[in-house]
Amino acid sequence: MRIWITTFAVTLCSVAKPQGNWADAGMPQMQSPANWIYDLYVDTAEAAMYVCGHVQVAGGQWGLMKYSQGQWDTLGLFNYVVKTVVRWQDTLIVGGSFTTVDGAPLSKVACYANGLWLPFGDISNGTINKLSALGNVLYAVGGFDYADGHFCNGVAKRVGNEWVNLGTVPGMTSNTQIMDIALFQDEPYACGSLNLPDGTKGIMRFNGTDWVAVGPGVLGGFSGLRALAVYNGELYGGGSVRVTDGNAGHGIMRWDGSQWHEVGGHLQDAYCGYSFSAPVYDMVVHDNKLFVVGGIGCAGGVPAQRIAIWDGTKWCGMGTSFPMSATTTSIAFLQDTLYVAVAPGNIIDGLTVNGVAKWIGGAYADTCSVPVGMSEVSHMHPGLVVHDLGGGVFEVSGLPATERSIAIHDAMGRLVRHIPLASGQGSVRIDLSGQPPGIYLLQGTRKGYSGKVLHRGSW
Repeated sequence: MRIWITTFAVTLCSVAKPQGNWADAGMPQMQSPANWIYDLYVDTAEAAMYVCGHVQVAGGQWGLMKYSQGQWDTLGLFNYVVKTVVRWQDTLIVGGSFTTVDGAPLSKVACYANGLWLPFGDISNGTINKLSALGNVLYAVGGFDYADGHFCNGVAKRVGNEWVNLGTVPGMTSNTQIMDIALFQDEPYACGSLNLPDGTKGIMRFNGTDWVAVGPGVLGGFSGLRALAVYNGELYGGGSVRVTDGNAGHGIMRWDGSQWHEVGGHLQDAYCGYSFSAPVYDMVVHDNKLFVVGGIGCAGGVPAQRIAIWDGTKWCGMGTSFPMSATTTSIAFLQDTLYVAVAPGNIIDGLTVNGVAKWIGGAYADTCSVPVGMSEVSHMHPGLVVHDLGGGVFEVSGLPATERSIAIHDAMGRLVRHIPLASGQGSVRIDLSGQPPGIYLLQGTRKGYSGKVLHRGSW
């Protein structure tokens, strides 16, 4: 018992890190502090990162910021916010809510060529939230109705020199905002605050003819998805998703092509619970890991303030701290260096930053959860079988006929349950729903065997 607890403590506890893991990325000070940054976009063709959002520069205009080789430049002045940047077929394209660029009338979308901003289609109303180059196709999603005269209802794709609709998007209203689009199993998936005629909401896919629901969609009146990413052959959706509304996950879910699943015991809110959403604003795959940012407090039950890393089996945090008012809105890797957008508190680990922070520490992972495959049913006695019934309730079978009781200890070795057994009982149900989430050790008090279970918490 003593040896097991010592080993476990080394695995679970955070490794203390020195201060100074972050630096301000040096973006020039604006007329007002950078508030909400929508996108950090890395242009690998130029080894540059573009920053767009509520970045106000000279004369009350909004600027698109370019960062390359340690230098910052302002690339164009917009009369309102740029929300998204993409490079497609050697052309830099931006979208957002603006109607002029450098004083010229360019509405919602524009391209940059030979030092000039030029038209890239006619989108007269609403806004573009995301431009995505998927395969050889460029997509635009947002809250607009028409693109180049085609009724698009928030989703358009580029064909030749114009935008065209992608099927007929149903159920759009003036409040609908499509936030992201991804290609999964050769089909476009789009997410946002959208409602389909069959009552499902939050996400849809295009089957080549129609936009249709993705499983039960996203459940809950205030739930929705904001970001999509394909990782390890599955589609991940992040946003304001609540497990308390009946969704498979909290903050994030994964779609295997037929149903939704939780991701490693869920994300938790800023208080490391489930009373509030743990909204995800952006995700990126790097070094075979999924990096997730947003209003996160814990992931898989371990501290992961605003930044969580999923490696397919476990969640890890970075050991960073944020004020409760601050969150992370976007994430990117420029030449293997991690950058995050911090808003509105603009403070990370006590360091005040102007919108963008740069990681200068060592390894990203600090505290990590126990791998899913190990934790759900893990036992050291060959005959012991542990079934997770959910909500902190477990069924233990395979007990020796001569066993008389089971003792249950928490990770600190404290006794939390002692359950008497009848002669030859063989199995017992253990209710840990009133205990804090964590690893618990089951020990036969007579035969000396043991097993362990992960209590993920109840909601």
